Amino acid sequence: MMSMKQKWLTETALVVGIVMFILMGTSSSWAQGISDVLLETITAGDLHNGVAFNPITNRIYAANLNTGNVAVIDGNRHTVITMIPVGVFPRGVGVNPTTNRIYVANSESDTVSVIDGANSTVIDTIPVGQHPADQVGINRVTNRIYTPNFDDNTVSVIDGLSNAVVAIIPVGSRPRGIAVDPLTNRIYVSNGFDNTLSVIDGNTNLILAAVPVGFFPAWVAVNPDTHQVYVANGAHGATNGSVSVIDGTTHAVLKTFPVGKEPSGVALNPVTKQLYVANGADDTVTVYAPIINNRVTLNNLEKDFDPSKNVPLPSGGATVGVFTITA
Repeated sequence: MMSMKQKWLTETALVVGIVMFILMGTSSSWAQGISDVLLETITAGDLHNGVAFNPITNRIYAANLNTGNVAVIDGNRHTVITMIPVGVFPRGVGVNPTTNRIYVANSESDTVSVIDGANSTVIDTIPVGQHPADQVGINRVTNRIYTPNFDDNTVSVIDGLSNAVVAIIPVGSRPRGIAVDPLTNRIYVSNGFDNTLSVIDGNTNLILAAVPVGFFPAWVAVNPDTHQVYVANGAHGATNGSVSVIDGTTHAVLKTFPVGKEPSGVALNPVTKQLYVANGADDTVTVYAPIINNRVTLNNLEKDFDPSKNVPLPSGGATVGVFTITA
């Protein structure tokens, strides 16, 4: 039987390549996370904002902001199975693979739609805070769902069994992104207007730290294998964005990587150790790959690291090579 960590590694290796390219435009694009090759482009609605993947059912859920629905995509056939009506301006999407429930944050309805993945129907609508934002955090171990509420500076905590809000946690100014480390039960919330990351103890719902990060942080990702947290900065107005890497144990910022303009998504493949950052303003995906003995592995091939073509990054651990893919 696989441990929780082994299951997470397997599932994340499948999802990470899909997520980054679906975020890039008005039609959804697929990529394979290990080989960094564009496989197919799928028309799945209008103006995608949030996307989530169930590795057990191999279905992908993409929120269509303007049309108020969620596209359900078959991961085997690469086709849209159905469109599910939800609330007004759906943004964040999260999946609990254990329960096969999908949670959609409707930013203008101030609600979360709960979808039963078995029959693709909305089974509940939960009132949350004002303007739930771009990500939905899910702890599949505790069956808790977390939505950052952009306009009232809170996080709503939902019990996945009762579909009731069980806590409201004040955080920083204009929370937008959120991610959960299921092994430590820590929740990480990016606060766009005060340039911090709130760290929440999922056992007590108390704030443990407010970590300074870059300008206007948005999307957040967690690697439970290393307990490192990745925060995409510069979602609005920045000439170039960055990613802050944070130690989830000490809350220290380990390093900051430059990326493209207005990063609108971030995900880590814990198997290949590659970090994918979707840059919304220049339609690219930045890929960071670890360098070992001055060699880097990309597209399943190991090659010499060429500093004239790839940017070495200073401070805090291994140097990382930068590779940009035009989406």
